Amino acid sequence: MKKREFLALGGAVPLALAGCGSSSSGSAEIRLVNASVGYPTQLDLKVAGTTEAADITYGSVSSYSSVGAESVVTALIDTTGTSPVTVSSQTRTLVKDSKYTLVAYGYKDAAKAVLITENQDAPDSGFASISILNTATDVGPVDVYFTTTTDISAASPTALRVSAVSASAFNSVAANTYVITIVAAGSVASNPDIRLQVSGVALASGQISTIIVVPGLGGVLASAVMVTQGGSATSFNNTKCRVKAIAATGNGGTVVVTDILSTLSPNFSSVYKQIAAGSLPVVTVNGASVAYPSGQTALVAGHDYTILVYGDSAAPLVKVIEDDNRLPSTTLVSKVRMLNAVYNNSSPLSLKLDSKSAASDVGYASASLYTEISPLTGGSSTIDVKSGFVEVLSNTVGFAAGNIYTMVLAGEELAGPDYTHVVSDFSAAR
Repeated sequence: MKKREFLALGGAVPLALAGCGSSSSGSAEIRLVNASVGYPTQLDLKVAGTTEAADITYGSVSSYSSVGAESVVTALIDTTGTSPVTVSSQTRTLVKDSKYTLVAYGYKDAAKAVLITENQDAPDSGFASISILNTATDVGPVDVYFTTTTDISAASPTALRVSAVSASAFNSVAANTYVITIVAAGSVASNPDIRLQVSGVALASGQISTIIVVPGLGGVLASAVMVTQGGSATSFNNTKCRVKAIAATGNGGTVVVTDILSTLSPNFSSVYKQIAAGSLPVVTVNGASVAYPSGQTALVAGHDYTILVYGDSAAPLVKVIEDDNRLPSTTLVSKVRMLNAVYNNSSPLSLKLDSKSAASDVGYASASLYTEISPLTGGSSTIDVKSGFVEVLSNTVGFAAGNIYTMVLAGEELAGPDYTHVVSDFSAAR
């Protein structure tokens, strides 16, 4: 049985080269599948300067085009603006009489591509042949399960620890309709860290498909696109988002964010919870409903959020803050921000880690942008929060490279100033 081959754009992907061997005069066939969350509406493919696929939307695949079997430049073109923009370009060798699928993936301004050589032999009758291509660097290594129910506690993964960006070997899977579950690699099946679970995925006898793992814009959840050798593409979009909540009303109060948090203020969610996207969680303070601000849109699938409940408990407010839990630019740094929920605080807050500025002038009920900081050797750092020149918090915290942290302060400033009623949380988001 032949092994399907891949070619990674940029040389950073541990995949075998496509088109190994010499090309010769003649032609090859190539098509484009769009699995890029950064370019969901219109993406073109040019081969040797000629447009071979146009306006390919996310989750769809073009028809094949016949091109010269030679060393050629393949380019992805963004056509959404007034002028076409080349977002990715790579020289590749195409071999006579071969078929290829170019997989576009990545975020906005960071498009990449993988070239699949479609040479996988048909599986035995009654089986499909499936490979997992993980393009989601932020999601990280994944295990993939094919089951007939949503319960994977007693199941074994079909693909194990597929790292980003790489592809698994092809595995034979009995033709059937499945629930596909993608989890963080190594998470216990009885308590899995689910990144995507989708039902009703039909695999036919003789089918040869690659399931492409695609990152959500929050950086942790995933979606998928299945492209079939010689056939169509199908997208499996995540319907969930991840949400935390902060109870930060002044003068106490019982804060309930439905399905996420129920507590006396001030307090925080300890972990993100996955909920259905498309609506806003109901918020109450002391049993009375709290309305979201006018214009607040529903939560979007694949994103991460913090819901902040703040203000006086007699007249509370709620705010949705979007979280960016995509990995830092390198494994040597961490991303840090601060969220100021200190009621009655008269001055913006600033944050330093080991004397390095992480956030400054963060106003009430707002979050700073993320700053990348290199942790000190040893895994702990000194954290310092000030309101103007007044110290609010000084402490030693665990701080390691490769993580995403939010410094949250909630509670209230008393006259003085007195921050004894302020509580804090400095924890990693992943």
